[in-house]
Amino acid sequence: MVREGLVLGHRISSAGIKVDRAKTETTSNLHPPTSVRSISSFLGHAGFYLWFIKGFSKIARSITKLLQKDAPLVFSEQFIEAFDLLKDKIVNAPIMIAPDWSLPFELMHDASDYTVGAVLGQRKEKHFHPIYYAIRTLNNALENYTTIEKELLAVIHELEELRDHAYAHSYNYKLKTKELHDRKLIVLMETFVVIGKPQVPCYFIFGDSLFDSGNNNQLLTTLKSNYPPYGTDFPQGVTGRFTNGRTIADIIGQLLGFDEYIPTYATVTDQHINQGVNYASGGSGIREETGSHLGGRISLDRQLLNHHSIVSRLFHLQRNITFTREYLSKCIYLVNMGSNDYINNYLKPKLYTTSHMYTTHQYAKILIRQYSHQLKSLYDLGGRKIVVFGLGLIGCAPEEISTFGTDGKPCVQSINDAIRLFNRKLKPIVDRLNVYHPDAKFTFINLTGMALQQGMVLTNVPSCILRSDGQCAQTTLISPFRTMSMYYDGYHPTEISNIHIAKVSYKAISPMDASPYDISHLARL
Repeated sequence: MVREGLVLGHRISSAGIKVDRAKTETTSNLHPPTSVRSISSFLGHAGFYLWFIKGFSKIARSITKLLQKDAPLVFSEQFIEAFDLLKDKIVNAPIMIAPDWSLPFELMHDASDYTVGAVLGQRKEKHFHPIYYAIRTLNNALENYTTIEKELLAVIHELEELRDHAYAHSYNYKLKTKELHDRKLIVLMETFVVIGKPQVPCYFIFGDSLFDSGNNNQLLTTLKSNYPPYGTDFPQGVTGRFTNGRTIADIIGQLLGFDEYIPTYATVTDQHINQGVNYASGGSGIREETGSHLGGRISLDRQLLNHHSIVSRLFHLQRNITFTREYLSKCIYLVNMGSNDYINNYLKPKLYTTSHMYTTHQYAKILIRQYSHQLKSLYDLGGRKIVVFGLGLIGCAPEEISTFGTDGKPCVQSINDAIRLFNRKLKPIVDRLNVYHPDAKFTFINLTGMALQQGMVLTNVPSCILRSDGQCAQTTLISPFRTMSMYYDGYHPTEISNIHIAKVSYKAISPMDASPYDISHLARL
């Protein structure tokens, strides 16, 4: 098993966090300058980091004096020492910090005659701390750009390096030049820096606690997360999300360009339903009885009834049936359901009869049949761009491992085998729905494959103190290393895990991640 991985230019392992040397390889491999031009280029490069290098001017004095008028071009020992020292200070770890996912990110840019540079960082106690550097050497054509054009080029270069991350996080932009006089450059800035309007007109979310953002708050149920430490890293604090920060659905919404989180069905008003609704409910399932021992929850059938109500309200508000149908056909619909049909049904034989009545093959077949009808109902309600998530590896959840044991294996193999069986039956259903309904686009997200990718880097140690049911106990004590763990409580992923799943769902790394489309492709269809 791989025991370390990369996050934003940092190598994370059980030994801790350190800067990835590959990210500073360009600087490390620089040879000493041999001409006035190459000296100027290096100083333009190194000068970008003068904020972060103590005594920069003093160190660079032996180099800068060679640029003085009529100065002899002598590459002395002091020159070489100054060059090597600046190089060392640029690439060494004390300059950089690990990202704090609870804070906004800031991009700072600068330009010299021969290079443009950008640094991604965060402010802590009013001080800017760098996380990631990006440098680009200019060719002859780019050297003729004006200063502001070069700085905008630095913005574009950095955003291309961090494109997916930029969509998923809050950024501030700092340009050295204070005014943009040219209207064309303002348009350029808007094109590359501002995310712009959403890629789809609306976004509807169906699911369980992985997507729930507060629908369970007013229900009579034990499955709630409207207390700390849930929401520790979420901008609005405690909301009813079953994680420390944003959910997968939240992050996908941001990647789609929505600047506000999609409201819950419990709180949405007519003013906001045109942008979408989150119907997800913790503890809910494909089957109506699933999770009943927990108390109130909103099953998928009832979430679809709630959506029917919302669609009716949209028809009434927009007063044009043709327009509303066309409008709904352009929206993205996220569906994530089935985990609780195992966790809070089939795997609790003392409370439910399903494991006594069906083998794992029979149960998967029954679930898939009902799920297929429910997805068809969503189509009948106007959904045409429907994203169906497969199930994750429930057998690797800390609470399931604690309950069932693993016989020396990393996870509960029998549970994961049942989940893989469900997923193998689900994907052909998605393909069949595409065949039977050619005016619609259904797609399958391989959550199991993504979980395996994360398992190579993140631990499965919970980030909070657990209650007996696997949820976080109400306390402010949480792990400071939650960015290195896949799980926040006994079942639910951390925000860092959600970020990975959301980003790969939106922009697939391989054809195995999403089939036949990833969400970014689906939004453009």
